[in-house]
Amino acid sequence: MGSLQKTMIVGIILCIILGSTAMPTGEARLRVNALTKTPRLVLNGLPLELDKTVKLINGQLYAPLYPVAEALGAEVQMMSKERRALIRRDRQLFEVKIPRPGTKTVKKYADRSTSITGVVDEQQLMVPVRWLARNLADSWEWDGKAAVAWMRGGQPWQDHDYIAFVRWGELQWMRVLFMKNQEVLRQRGLEAAPPIQSLQDLTLFLGSYWSDEALQSLWEQGQMGKTIDGQWGFNEEGFLDPTQAESWRVLEREGDHLRIQAQIPATNGDVRVMQTVIYELRRDRYGSYKIMERLTSNRI
Repeated sequence: MGSLQKTMIVGIILCIILGSTAMPTGEARLRVNALTKTPRLVLNGLPLELDKTVKLINGQLYAPLYPVAEALGAEVQMMSKERRALIRRDRQLFEVKIPRPGTKTVKKYADRSTSITGVVDEQQLMVPVRWLARNLADSWEWDGKAAVAWMRGGQPWQDHDYIAFVRWGELQWMRVLFMKNQEVLRQRGLEAAPPIQSLQDLTLFLGSYWSDEALQSLWEQGQMGKTIDGQWGFNEEGFLDPTQAESWRVLEREGDHLRIQAQIPATNGDVRVMQTVIYELRRDRYGSYKIMERLTSNRI
């Protein structure tokens, strides 16, 4: 399992950055958006998920060192006795100093410096994503309006990475469908999605995987499924169960277009019918891969 796949199947979507010792105009946008939106990091057109959320510290976004550095193709060596971590990639070598317990001052740094002081938060070493991006990524761009940082670099995704992306997108979709029937989720080791009060909430939760059109359709279906008390959601009966999928494979990769096939059972009460499911992936207007279509048919 590649480092990108391991990084991806861990947690919840997020990360990005903009900020330095000086305060560029983009930094002011970041301060505002970080309070109103969940910032995201998109690497090579696909979202990077972390097991720990980023934190806004002194106007800059910090993220766990290990997953972001590894996603960019680097190795991280922790040297606890010397209170530092070394980042290696090819002939490049960078150092992150570990502050002593109780240290509250966040030290400034230069984008291209080879040594900085990180921040320890809940026993994890955090670093500015901007610094990692400047030194390890091939290119990056901050979209203040969408609260997304677009990065290029690291190891190119392989077939199993795209499959993991689609599978995780289906699992997140399922968490939304069964917000009202959490027993189905518990049986599969899943938790319900956070409360969905608006299309924006739905987009923040699923928008890294599914197209705007798919989310609009899902939102409208949930509106029709509202209960008497006004709770948004579904009274779902028949459903695709990605936790019971028999197989996944990439059918086609051509330019920015991918087609992935899965054999997934559709369940309705005691009836279980295996479906052949085709996922169409393309880049959206921002250059990020999204699931544009999901086509199903009974397996012959």
